[in-house]
Amino acid sequence: MPYVEQPAAAMSGKKSMNKNIRMTPLVAKTIDDAAASVGLDVTAFITSVAYQEAQRIKAEHAKTALPNDIFAAFAEAVTSEGKPNKRLAALARQKSERMADE
Repeated sequence: MPYVEQPAAAMSGKKSMNKNIRMTPLVAKTIDDAAASVGLDVTAFITSVAYQEAQRIKAEHAKTALPNDIFAAFAEAVTSEGKPNKRLAALARQKSERMADE
């Protein structure tokens, strides 16, 4: 699993970036109320929640999950001996010859 940085560590540095967001009054009030209920100012609350969600999404997209039957078919295709491919073999020889010349 990829490394996921903890929000506190990521947010402890100097804050030099600015993001301007627009929202409806209802969304703003809901965020204000939620931030107050956990004892954070709105900026810290939005930053923390957005950062955690961004890390979750990045981690989710960094892995590939396959159902067992599809993985078994993939593993079989990767490990079984394939048919010789003359064009691919010629290309590999060309690359090998070029690298030997360098």
